[in-house]
Amino acid sequence: MKFGWPEEIYYRGVRGIRTLYPLNAINYDKAAARKRLETDFDWKYYGSKHGESKFTRFVQTYYLPKKHGIDYRRATLSSELCLGVVSRTAALEVLSTSPYDPSTIGSEQKFIAKKLGLGDEELEEIIRLPPKYYRDYANDEQFLSKLYDLYRWFYRKPKTSNF
Repeated sequence: MKFGWPEEIYYRGVRGIRTLYPLNAINYDKAAARKRLETDFDWKYYGSKHGESKFTRFVQTYYLPKKHGIDYRRATLSSELCLGVVSRTAALEVLSTSPYDPSTIGSEQKFIAKKLGLGDEELEEIIRLPPKYYRDYANDEQFLSKLYDLYRWFYRKPKTSNF
């Protein structure tokens, strides 16, 4: 399936199709949702967001923080802070802890290396290498930026992101 800038122009500009986000219009209480899942469906919390997948848990709690300095808990806590679900002090306290369990990361890293067809040292070397970013590769960033500027000018919309 392909959806690039030509399709974006066609559907937004020519057809006038807009994106709706219905989940942004409802009140969501994570604690109440967890409680209902636990009582009604015998669900167990995995210890982290997306912790049900070993691969996703490894990437989000170990690889991204260690290699790129990206801690997904920041985004979640930021949203919860804006909603008044958590205090700034409590959020900072959570962020002061390690996103991964040091006692299990060794076995998880071995599992991930095996699944990726790598040796333990190969995966460790990948993690140690300097990070690469999308700008290190050929891309259409400049073109897309100009295209979005033109779109905003045409529809009189403010610029709210890097594009």
